[in-house]
Amino acid sequence: VIQELQINLRDHCSEIPASLNFRPAPGTVCCSQFSDDNQWYRAQVLAYSSVDRVAVGYIDFGNSEEVELGRLRPLSAPLLALPMQAIPCALA
Repeated sequence: VIQELQINLRDHCSEIPASLNFRPAPGTVCCSQFSDDNQWYRAQVLAYSSVDRVAVGYIDFGNSEEVELGRLRPLSAPLLALPMQAIPCALA
């Protein structure tokens, strides 16, 4: 399921050019290009760290990072159909 999602994300995000007008609000789920492998993943905007950088949490893997706004793309509804795959947990 995750492999199919990754293929669909890659195809979707490669068709959408970066937009200076795309400034998702904190809490918004969108596509983010991960800095380590330049692949697209579903991410939730956590907070703006500056005018052009945001902290995102990758909802299918549980990691997070800070990225430039140009590395974000809007998601289409079908790509939101699969529930997030990362499960938040903490040690007591």
